[in-house]
Amino acid sequence: AMWILFMDFSENLRGEVKISATTGGFTGTIDPGDKFGSGVAAADINLDGIDEIFVGMPDEFAGGADASGAVWALDIDCIDDARELIRNSALAPNPFNFNGGVSGPPMIGQNWDPFVTPVLPVATSFDFVIVDTRAPIDVPNFLGWGTLLCQIPHAGQQFVNAQHGQPFSIPIPNDCSLVGVTACTQAGTFDTTTGQITLWNAIDIRIGTIDL
Repeated sequence: AMWILFMDFSENLRGEVKISATTGGFTGTIDPGDKFGSGVAAADINLDGIDEIFVGMPDEFAGGADASGAVWALDIDCIDDARELIRNSALAPNPFNFNGGVSGPPMIGQNWDPFVTPVLPVATSFDFVIVDTRAPIDVPNFLGWGTLLCQIPHAGQQFVNAQHGQPFSIPIPNDCSLVGVTACTQAGTFDTTTGQITLWNAIDIRIGTIDL
């Protein structure tokens, strides 16, 4: 594995990302003993103004020859900060009970785990979250549930459920093309005893690879 550190102009650490077989958006194969990260260099070979990072793996089995070695070129366009922005209605705010990820903002190759602060009987209630990539909305008194802040998901979007007060588990594929994708998310709670649905605030998210 290797770590990329992000520094500010005062040389203070702002964030970091681990590049390995399972983290940081890396899609290659790293076997034990390959020595991934034993050598590192940087150069802008595609002339896009951003250096690519070249990582040596001297004991990689390549071309049919044992320990023939390999060099991976990492496009750090795939490295960007993940974000969560709490949002509510400007017209008729819902209660602020929907919280950001326990493990941090949404990053590729991980599960995003926001949660609802429990306010109803846990045994008879469950939470749900809307995830939709279209523009946010602000529709007060939606079906008597509260203000709808995200559009109802269509094909390709999703609802995710969890026991009331427990973190959701929303998988984000280890896919570099998802970095920078934004989505509107809003949670609600269904009380199975009364049949009442209550909507909470929204969290606008941006998928990334690091938490700055």
